[in-house]
Amino acid sequence: MKKFQNTRSLKKLGPWKFEGKFILFFTSFVNGRLVCVTFDTLFLSSFSMDEKVIFRHKSTLRIQNNC
Repeated sequence: MKKFQNTRSLKKLGPWKFEGKFILFFTSFVNGRLVCVTFDTLFLSSFSMDEKVIFRHKSTLRIQNNC
């Protein structure tokens, strides 16, 4: 049994900037136990015609039992 939920939020900060957040949440049974895994990915990209591309990637993986 697997439950999958995907939420995407896109917000425009300017003509050359955007911020996106992806949230993945699913539960599954592993070794006869219920394991809840939450994966959050937040990335911020800034683009400019005269400047270099600034890319930040942050990911967090959480595993909790008996949730």
